[in-house]
Amino acid sequence: MLAIFVWVVHHYSYDLLQAKLSAQTAVLAYVVFVLGALLCLPGSEPAAACGFIFGTVNATLIASSGTVTAAALSRWLVQRHRRWFEVRFKRNAKVWAVYETVQQGSLRLLALMRLSPFLPLGPSNYVFGFLDAPWVKYLAATCLATLPTKLMWSHLGATGRQGLAWTRGEAQADELFFMVSGLAVSLKPWAVCPASVISF
Repeated sequence: MLAIFVWVVHHYSYDLLQAKLSAQTAVLAYVVFVLGALLCLPGSEPAAACGFIFGTVNATLIASSGTVTAAALSRWLVQRHRRWFEVRFKRNAKVWAVYETVQQGSLRLLALMRLSPFLPLGPSNYVFGFLDAPWVKYLAATCLATLPTKLMWSHLGATGRQGLAWTRGEAQADELFFMVSGLAVSLKPWAVCPASVISF
């Protein structure tokens, strides 16, 4: 998805690299991110695309706010229909055991699971929606735990934008150095997070 997006920009919308994007564009990206999470679509590609368009900082803000909003809406939907889910979960002993484990889980467990870039955001929002925890603490834990992943993908997208500018001869040598360094830093969590999850 990200490769197609970059290809379209590269061939048809190069002016976008130099244009000042409006607030409406940021709001649209935020809405797309929220809807994608609610529909259980991958969240890494939109975050990287936002990084390509808006830069690391702005994209991280958009992705993080979208993540918190989607988590809140998913939890509200789950809590609203909780009895309906419980009736159906009780029909399967294993599913009911998982449900009780999640329900009685701690915010520490939530944060550790959210730290993994391999756990899909959309489905996990609905699963952790059953967690018995105060709303403020739940959303704060979600925001803080997903921030590193959103920062990683946003920076990866911004690095791709710098790389595209470099291929067109518009980037200096020092910018190329920081681009490669940023790419290495962005990919490092892929090696660190699996080890931390396994050790947990």
